[in-house]
Amino acid sequence: MAREHLEAAAYMEAEHRFAQAHRQLMLAIERLAEAGDRNAERAAWQRAGRLSQRQGALERSSDELAQAVALSRAPGLERELTVALGHLGVVLAGRGLPNEAAAAWHEAIELAHALGEAAMVAALANNLGQLELGRGALDEAERAFSRALAVAEASGAEAERAAADNALGEVARLRGDLDEASRRFDSALRAAERAGDNRMLAQTYANLGNIARVGGHLERAESLFSTSFRLAEVVGDLPGIARAHTNLGNLAAARGEIGAARRHYERALAIDREHGQMQAVIGGLVNLASLLVVEGRLHDARDRYAEATRMLAPLGSARTSADVMLLLGQVEARLGNLGAAEEVLRQALELARSAGHGPGEARLRLSLAALEHARGDVHTALIAYREAVVRLEAEGVMSDIATAHLVIAECALAAGDHGLARRATDDAAAQIGATSGATSSATFGASSDGQGPAPREALDLAAMRARIRLTEVDGAEAREARTHALAVVEALHRAERSAEAWSLELAALDESAVPDEDHARARVIADQALALGIEPLALDADSLAHALMPDPAAIEAIEQGLARAQAMSLGLLAARQRRRLVVVLFALGRAHEAESLRQRALGWAKDHGVLGEVARLDRLAPR
Repeated sequence: MAREHLEAAAYMEAEHRFAQAHRQLMLAIERLAEAGDRNAERAAWQRAGRLSQRQGALERSSDELAQAVALSRAPGLERELTVALGHLGVVLAGRGLPNEAAAAWHEAIELAHALGEAAMVAALANNLGQLELGRGALDEAERAFSRALAVAEASGAEAERAAADNALGEVARLRGDLDEASRRFDSALRAAERAGDNRMLAQTYANLGNIARVGGHLERAESLFSTSFRLAEVVGDLPGIARAHTNLGNLAAARGEIGAARRHYERALAIDREHGQMQAVIGGLVNLASLLVVEGRLHDARDRYAEATRMLAPLGSARTSADVMLLLGQVEARLGNLGAAEEVLRQALELARSAGHGPGEARLRLSLAALEHARGDVHTALIAYREAVVRLEAEGVMSDIATAHLVIAECALAAGDHGLARRATDDAAAQIGATSGATSSATFGASSDGQGPAPREALDLAAMRARIRLTEVDGAEAREARTHALAVVEALHRAERSAEAWSLELAALDESAVPDEDHARARVIADQALALGIEPLALDADSLAHALMPDPAAIEAIEQGLARAQAMSLGLLAARQRRRLVVVLFALGRAHEAESLRQRALGWAKDHGVLGEVARLDRLAPR
């Protein structure tokens, strides 16, 4: 009877009817236990555990594999015990139980060593290294991978050698040593070819593709990723197919093809969820959230960053948790939730400190400074920004220094220091040129091959320079500055960076030459931002729309927006609301010859430090 159930399970599994196959295995196990056939029962538990893993039922899978382990603890079953422990470790790691997984693998390594199974020792050591890599413990990971490589080389186990070289290449990449990473990946490719292992070849081509992508060689990267994808499909390697989707998504994102990138990321995430690949799911959530931020879908991005943070909590990876919480805090800040942002960022700062994660700590301090900026304390923010730049330079985090200079420029602009804003923007351009080959004169209209959106760094520079120019000039020069800024807005839209495009567009509309048209456009931006749940941007656009076409209802509308900005502690936004309220009061006072409104505008201006606005309006008003 047990045999019939086992045969039925095999048939149903071949037909991908996994739930029915699992039920047949459970029935077979009952019969085998009744018959006292412990060896067949052990094998059935092992099959059931693997099947549950395929279904994503990891807790059930680990329970079933634990049964297989228990039944393997008998004389003469040392090899079976080693295999069962190795597989149990994989499932425990997938469940987010790193200590339990490590214990299973350590025991399996000792058994495999005693059995003289060098290939198994190397494979298990690679698993341990991957566990440490997931925790961000690069030194421990490197030791485990080096042990795997030494064993594999000594025994001629080419597939395990390829796996170890790939892993050591990833460690080198994470340390920023791309030359060493390339050398390791090339070595892995030769070993995988000698082994004839298509799964390992797929992984190695993917790793080489990532090196090409980071180096800006996008066509070569695409060729390597496509080869990886084809190999993974040939062998039915679903985790490999998911990785291929992720890599192709990264490539699409680098080209500014946001829709294509999202489709790849979503497919990879679905595969990894289905197969219980917890670490891959976390990475997929972060990738997808980062795209959603670019699209302006901040609430959706926040939900995915928060899910990734929750999944990381039991893994014990303080370093990775700090990095993801940084992204979560930045999104909370963009949504105007400064209190929630600060709470998340300070928790992340403690995690970064506990992990000795200097680059993460420097980035977190930069984001904490941005909160002071948003609250309107620009002088405190400038001091904090400069301290963050010093920390970033000390940690060698060159890729973030350009961003830091750009936020210094934005902060200086808010403080009215145009000279500092220009110098900081020039510093950002120089840093980008030093790290990526870009120059401060990079065009923002198209990519380097003349197609698609501009490189992100060139757009960032163009947007900041446009903002500075808008605040420096008037008259004919102001119209030119506005036209240039709107060209940058179009480039941002082509790159699908809608929220940033709208923000710059509002700055250009603030220098309105055609109030009717600009009022309608500001109204559209307010509605679009509100639909995406970006309340600060919606409030900004709404108040500008009222200021461009003032009527008596505009006073109450802007006052309500001002109260909301103050409640959210958004000092810079509140300052713009006050200035626009003065504009509306002054315009209505002149239009209706209502001295009381003009005096109210003057009182507001005196109370809130915007007397310059009244002087400007007086100067521009028709006589």
